[in-house]
Amino acid sequence: MKKRYWIFISIVLFFMISSILIFIFKISNSENNLLFTSYLNDIYSLNQSPFASECNANLPQTYAKNAIQTNKNIQSKLALKYKVNTGFDSLLSQTEKNCYQLIKNHCGHISKNRNEKGLYLIEQFTIKNSKLSAETIKKVLYAIQNDNPDIFWISNTFSYCYSRNDTIIKLYSVFSANEKIDAEQKLKEKVLDIISKIPPKATEYEKELFLHDYIVNNCEYNKSANSHKIFTCYGCLVEQKAVCSGYSKAMQLLMNTIGINCITIAGSSKNEPHMWNIVKINDKCYHLDVTWDGVGGLNQYNYFNVNDEIIKKDHNINPTFEGTRNNIGKIYRNFNLPKCSELQDNYYEKNAVKISDLSENSQDKIVEKLLNIANSKKEYLYIKTVDNLNFDTAVNRLIKQNPYKLFSCIRRANKFIPNKSKKFIDNNIQFSINKFQNVLAVKLSYV
Repeated sequence: MKKRYWIFISIVLFFMISSILIFIFKISNSENNLLFTSYLNDIYSLNQSPFASECNANLPQTYAKNAIQTNKNIQSKLALKYKVNTGFDSLLSQTEKNCYQLIKNHCGHISKNRNEKGLYLIEQFTIKNSKLSAETIKKVLYAIQNDNPDIFWISNTFSYCYSRNDTIIKLYSVFSANEKIDAEQKLKEKVLDIISKIPPKATEYEKELFLHDYIVNNCEYNKSANSHKIFTCYGCLVEQKAVCSGYSKAMQLLMNTIGINCITIAGSSKNEPHMWNIVKINDKCYHLDVTWDGVGGLNQYNYFNVNDEIIKKDHNINPTFEGTRNNIGKIYRNFNLPKCSELQDNYYEKNAVKISDLSENSQDKIVEKLLNIANSKKEYLYIKTVDNLNFDTAVNRLIKQNPYKLFSCIRRANKFIPNKSKKFIDNNIQFSINKFQNVLAVKLSYV
């Protein structure tokens, strides 16, 4: 009797344990099929909202048949003479680098299918034998954005799920496949048109200045437009409306196309997220903020090739990914950033008249500069105080206090300008003060 009792108990326990194991397996398998959707932290949208729904993990290429392989459209590709790889080189593992390459290879495969938010699904792909976290995928996507301003159609939304030990990733495009092809072609034509106008024998500095001035004079800062395009080089160069990320990515694309090292850098100013560039001119690195120079006129060169010390006076630089595997946080991080310690190719260093006192000799320098301006039919004069000359004192004596030395210099310059040429108005100017660089910017008017 006891033997039969133990056999019965053993059979019951066997079925109970088997049922529990089967239940656990199903739950585990179900979790592996959950689709998680997250959002990149771009410079204006710092949110992340994960949720779960079904994922057909057994069909990792479900959308391949409906996808249009637009990255084979050779005619729309820009040939970059300089290729930024700081994002790729900063990835810590080979798995992350493989993910980077897969995204580049697949991001042009745009499906005809649209989701409820109007985004087009990009052909999903699988990372074999690795479960990538949302933070890791974010980092890889940031690396793609950092290195490839010409990939402008990817939405900041991405989805991922697990199938056993594999990670399946879905990206989304704000452009349809045909729209993306058309936009790439328009962007290529615009870029080639812009760089074709660069003077043939221009130096690196002169090329940078030309491209900077083009963007400043041909793009409108527009934060109110409800469009992904304003965050891209396409919005800046083709539609001529952008925010700081659009300005910065456009400058990066133009500079890289002509073979000059230029990257984007993320930070903030006045509690607002912001983005600008670091450029490498004549083997020296400088900060370049085309957006803030874009206010135009008197302030057009306040952030043209400045060093770390100057930029940090009103810009905060976000931390880098260096050594970071997880906990990226709600901030757009940078990749490895070079030090910017020089001012050799700063605009005011090269173009402002420098005075160390207010002597007759210094005033002669101002007159000479005014004559050069008149001869070239320009309208901006920049005066930079150096050495121990107090900037505020110099400004007061030049334009605010009798005898108004700058107006005296303008009158002296007019005497040397031929009568048939336009002369300066000697009693009316516009001016702006840049205390960060001790520069007085003056807009001159002609009679």
